[in-house]
Amino acid sequence: MSVSLHFQDETRLGLITEGGRKITLKGVKPIGLKQYERKCFYLYGTVAPLTGRTFFVELPYLDGECCQIFINEFGKSHREGLHILVLDRASCHTSGKLKCPPNVVLLPLPAASPELNPIERFWQDLKKVLKWQCFESLDKLEETLWKVLKTWSKESLRSLTLFPYIEEAFNA
Repeated sequence: MSVSLHFQDETRLGLITEGGRKITLKGVKPIGLKQYERKCFYLYGTVAPLTGRTFFVELPYLDGECCQIFINEFGKSHREGLHILVLDRASCHTSGKLKCPPNVVLLPLPAASPELNPIERFWQDLKKVLKWQCFESLDKLEETLWKVLKTWSKESLRSLTLFPYIEEAFNA
């Protein structure tokens, strides 16, 4: 039986424009269009640093019910082998109500340690791509998001997320 290691997390994406750095003269603030419409959704995702495999589900809320939907969908798409799902200690992950498929095991990270979760690095890169972009609707944001998600190769994801401690631990 094969064993796979996946790191899970969620990120909020919405219509409020994310600003960021732009090249300007010293002392000149970057100029860009911004919008402030308060509509959003959550992207639940996993990355397997050893293989570069990803899995994403878009859901409306960050709560236990949506987390359960994500775990169910993850289990359906990962039927073969045993899958260790490493996640943080967000309240929706620790409620004790989550039920895992038989081939999925939840492994919590230590409290307040986002630096140990390599998918956090992926979220940073994803949001860099979306900086300064304005979307007329959530549908347009979703469309752009799924196009952007397809641009990462498995090798670039491995390079981004395979922390030395993960490789050492898995090969021990």
